[in-house]
Amino acid sequence: MDHDRQTSDGSDDAPTRRNDVNVHKLDDEALLYDPAHGAVHRFNTSTLFVWDLCDGTNDRNTIAVALAQRFAIEPQQAQSNVDRVLMHLQTLGLLD
Repeated sequence: MDHDRQTSDGSDDAPTRRNDVNVHKLDDEALLYDPAHGAVHRFNTSTLFVWDLCDGTNDRNTIAVALAQRFAIEPQQAQSNVDRVLMHLQTLGLLD
């Protein structure tokens, strides 16, 4: 993790998903297998969309704008959703 790129709350500006997590996309959701913890997580379409953008090049705001456009939601709602998803991904240990 690049510790020079953190916001005031300590979170990454450009979150990066762990590259060892296996993703199996289904119709309207995906299953993610975390080999480090032996855990499987089910993601809905919007959470998977955020996950896919966590490549280390997109900051929170960019992800929120993309989410708002993709799912036709208000920017404030998209930002709230992104913040919630990123916090959840961090809690699960799925981000670097």
